[in-house]
Amino acid sequence: MAYDPQEFSQHLLGSDVIYVKQRRELTEILTGLETRNRFRILSATNEELGTCAEQGRTMAGALSRNFWQRMRPFEMIGYDRSGYHTFRITSPVQWWHRRATIYAGHDRPIAYVQQQWGWPWRRKFQIQDRAGQMRFEVNGSIWRFWIFPIMRQGRTVAVIQKLWSGALQELFTDADNYCLRFGDRHLTAEDRLTLLAVVSVVDFMYFER
Repeated sequence: MAYDPQEFSQHLLGSDVIYVKQRRELTEILTGLETRNRFRILSATNEELGTCAEQGRTMAGALSRNFWQRMRPFEMIGYDRSGYHTFRITSPVQWWHRRATIYAGHDRPIAYVQQQWGWPWRRKFQIQDRAGQMRFEVNGSIWRFWIFPIMRQGRTVAVIQKLWSGALQELFTDADNYCLRFGDRHLTAEDRLTLLAVVSVVDFMYFER
């Protein structure tokens, strides 16, 4: 469906916190086989704002997920609760330094996520604008590997945090849940949409099984 940004953008602009909660399928729980990543996008009051889902329902997609794992090509589409496309993420096959493109709606590129070289204990990447200029940077530590501070000009403007819910629940239920906390009121709707999409990229790059 065509991109209709109004309602979804208003939710993003009016929110300090967004939760992104993964849906694990029964097949994955019972067999351990990797299925398509799917998430619910929730407000601070647990209201569902939308969803996002990894593409690739074919047998080739299933084989890619289970044999190439996090090195595989990756496409994720976000939807608002009316079914309109809100964002799309694409990333080709890459062995090192993953690069992803973020689109508003289905086909308007707004940002790039470029993984950076760093020491093994750092988790470092840039979020670049359409011209390839750095817009935000993330420099997480392996010692607090569940927290990804998002910086602009040396100041933290948002934080992505993986939420842990206990070993058994992580194993048998919706394992990968995230909190996106906005800390700068000057972030635009496009900034917030970009950072929301980055949550899926973080999950894919660092927490993919």
